[in-house]
Order: sequence, then structure tokens, then C-alpha cells
Amino acid sequence: MTIFFSHSKLDYDSVREERVRSLLETIDEVLCPHRDMGEKGSMKPYLLALSKCRWVVVLEHRGSIGRGVYEEVKHALRLKIPVFVIRQDYLVSVVNAIETGTNNWVSNYATLVVG
Repeated sequence: MTIFFSHSKLDYDSVREERVRSLLETIDEVLCPHRDMGEKGSMKPYLLALSKCRWVVVLEHRGSIGRGVYEEVKHALRLKIPVFVIRQDYLVSVVNAIETGTNNWVSNYATLVVG
């Protein structure tokens, strides 16, 4: 089964993204949407791919997530797919995502609730 690696466009092709992706690859196969799927124009193809994954790992950007990551997290939780966020080099279980009131696709759209 595959890990869906969900993260902000602000982290695309960064050292941070590469470090996390490499670490996740030691655990299982990783689907990194922007590297493995490219730009699709809507969320539907990403959500379909996510629904076939075993779990989701989220990388926050400055303590929040953008709208695309928010949609991926909510979709996974609806499907009962486990979602984890990386915090201080640990995987922490995510139980919800709460909108902050902004409409930013890249970051600061929502915060994650862990439990």
C-alpha cells in the first residue's frame, strides 16, 4: 500500500520536501502528487488517488495547511484513512482540520487538530 504525501506548493522541490519524502520511502511506497501526478486543474484526480492509499502524511507550512491539503485531509478522514502530520520529526495522528477563515490555496487556510 502507498503513503499519500500531502504538502503545500510552497514546499514543492524544496530540501524539506525531499528530506521527508526520502524518510517516508523507508517505510513504504510514496505518492507525492506534484512529482508523480503533475498539475491536474482540479482536486478530483488527487482525491481519487488518495482514496487508494493506505495512509496520508501531511507536512504543514509554518503551522498551517493550504486549501488543497485541507481537502485531502478531510477526504481521507471521511474515508477512514489514517492521517498523520509530521511535528518535530514525529508522526502525530490527525483527527480533524479546521478552517481559519481565509481562502488561501497555498497556506494558512486551515489548522490540524491532533489527538
